[in-house]
Amino acid sequence: MKRIFLFLVIFVSLFAAQNEALSEMQDEITEAKFESNITKNQSLSSIPPAKITYINLEPEFCDSSCLNELAKSDMLASFMARFEPAKIDDKALLDLYTSLGGEMGLKLAQSDKIAVIIPQKVIKSYANVVSNAILSYILKQDANVEVKFINSSDESLPSLQNALQNARNEGFIYFIAALTQNGANIVNSLILPNELIYIPSVHSSFVTAPKPNLIFGGVDYKAQISSLLAFANEKIVAFDDGSALAQKLNEYVRMQSSDYYESSITGKDINLNNTLSKKSKFDNASVFLNIPIVKASLVATQMRGFEIKPYALLSTQINFLPNIFSAITQRDRQNLFVANSLNSLDERFLGLGDLFGVDFRYSQIGYSSALGVEYIYTNFINKSASKIFAEKVEGAQVLYDVKIYDTKSDHFNEINSQEQNSTSWI
Repeated sequence: MKRIFLFLVIFVSLFAAQNEALSEMQDEITEAKFESNITKNQSLSSIPPAKITYINLEPEFCDSSCLNELAKSDMLASFMARFEPAKIDDKALLDLYTSLGGEMGLKLAQSDKIAVIIPQKVIKSYANVVSNAILSYILKQDANVEVKFINSSDESLPSLQNALQNARNEGFIYFIAALTQNGANIVNSLILPNELIYIPSVHSSFVTAPKPNLIFGGVDYKAQISSLLAFANEKIVAFDDGSALAQKLNEYVRMQSSDYYESSITGKDINLNNTLSKKSKFDNASVFLNIPIVKASLVATQMRGFEIKPYALLSTQINFLPNIFSAITQRDRQNLFVANSLNSLDERFLGLGDLFGVDFRYSQIGYSSALGVEYIYTNFINKSASKIFAEKVEGAQVLYDVKIYDTKSDHFNEINSQEQNSTSWI
């Protein structure tokens, strides 16, 4: 018999938030560590790396006290051989084990409960999107699962510790946590080996040394930038609004450009006269609009006022939204290309999302939140359940395709960077 127990701990506060600009959640996703580019001429050896295996010849279980003694005595080989990660909860010992090359292995107990942690004060109106996306998926799949929504209020260490502990006290081991980069790094230090936490809003590259049971559903902005550069020339300009995400996007552009110039648009009173008066910087340049739609439309409009003719206007997922067609006039978006990583979904599921106020065609956080429920449900709760999403998880990260669309008409048209053939999408 179907069991969907929705413990709406924050029923009033969670669903009362008003819609805000899409950039709000993304602005909160702060700096990430990422790999430097590999030089052109480097190639990987075909020889597989060495792997060390530790054989345990002791019949007795070595508990935390035993392992601590081995570590203090520098008997690290014995420590590794006798370590049983599924039976150890001591964080310091687990960290030592993984730092020495130990593999945690994702072995979770059977459970049919999912806790959803939402820092209401941080993600604001996105709390509503996350919750409704999850409910849409559960109803569409008629999933026999118990869901509890927990408002952690913010992403401070005590708040997240308290939210996790409340769920643990009720036997939850599966979590969806709608966090920013800051919260994701904190949760990475709190997760236990017997738990799985899915973060729909952050890419794995934004977290330092992520644990293997922390799964990330954020899109790969670096890959989107790389795909957009196929439509650019060598002269690159990038706009940001001072937010952490925009600055990170600028950094991704800078890493892959030789002739590069950037400009920041901050504050509410926007006057681009001083910026755009440097006409030579922008003429025939490929301009990355790493800014929300309102500011992007101002840039496009005022460029025309200064008689600036850019080579192309380029933007990532942050501006893959239907209101881009009303915000930017058609003549100003003839060379505007936007990246998108969300796939087409079942029409009935899209309709259900509409009833809950979630447009899965455009809402990255809604799309990824529902995908997170599916990942947990079909991999750990009901492995025979059918799937809605095509994406796979590899290395604790959801793998997204990157598609590029032009905006010449009144809808997005997918375009091939090599053949320049376009096909209508929505």
